[in-house]
Amino acid sequence: MNILVVDDDAVHRLLLRAIFTAEQMNVVAAVDGVEALAALEREPIDAIVTDILMPKMDGYALVQRIRTDPKMRHIPVVFLSATYITPEDKAFALSLGAVRFLEKPVDTEEFLLTIAEILTGGPSN
Repeated sequence: MNILVVDDDAVHRLLLRAIFTAEQMNVVAAVDGVEALAALEREPIDAIVTDILMPKMDGYALVQRIRTDPKMRHIPVVFLSATYITPEDKAFALSLGAVRFLEKPVDTEEFLLTIAEILTGGPSN
């Protein structure tokens, strides 16, 4: 499985890479939405985990672009944020087409279960 991790914080990218690598998943990393879109053009991605607050292109704009592109709109997206965590923020994120919204810091076991459910089409919110 190829997971695209989009976060401008290097520590968060490294942490997510370690979590996914331990589960035998390949990680492609990007620091913002612009890099994420370039990565999506280069290689097949099975799921995306993205922060919201990032330079150049934030997570909201990234998901809007993905959902309007026929080649990418099928890819499940999970928002992972420490900043935009109000009920209104979560509702907006899900209205854009994200399949889940998780808050940082994330519980590793719960996070992996969520990703597994998304990749296998298991239970949803």
